[in-house]
Amino acid sequence: MVIVGNDPATVEADLVERRLMCPDCLSALVPWGFARERVLKDGLVLRQRRSICPEESCGKTHVLLPEDCLARRHYRAEVIGEVLQDVFVGHKSFEDVARLAGVPPDTVFDWLRCFRRNAVVIARHFARWLAALLPGRALPERRGPAAVHALEMIGAAAKAASLSLRTRPPWSWASKMSGGWLLSNTRSPWPLPD
Repeated sequence: MVIVGNDPATVEADLVERRLMCPDCLSALVPWGFARERVLKDGLVLRQRRSICPEESCGKTHVLLPEDCLARRHYRAEVIGEVLQDVFVGHKSFEDVARLAGVPPDTVFDWLRCFRRNAVVIARHFARWLAALLPGRALPERRGPAAVHALEMIGAAAKAASLSLRTRPPWSWASKMSGGWLLSNTRSPWPLPD
């Protein structure tokens, strides 16, 4: 999976002009059909572009996921991020947050479970991003539960990326920096713990 911008026309142009790189071998990707159409809960229809690496030694295919989405989630990253913040930082009940966000409670519970389960490695992952974006700066110390610290690290890394690279919403940065797998049930994008 490769995280790309939200504008399909720009993504198509980048793919045709060979400006998107294979994450496995860094060769330029080329068009290779489309993934199955998905409809997000807010009505957005995703017809994700697929790409393939033309290098004979690689040949891997990659779905191009818009940066405001997460892999295998039917809600935008911003909705998911706001729910995580409301529960872990705002100390609201997940049932109340689910109702206010218009998301089924079971779905919210799943998001919370996935995030809490990986909170320590998520925090470390985003700390590495923060250290790369702001070399020499002290990293924020952990204050409180692991999930809260992970959210703080995501926010700090997203802010640093927006200041250093280009402005985009924090949860788009979270998607980009995690390769879309921030809340993965089936695959861990995180390096092994130190």
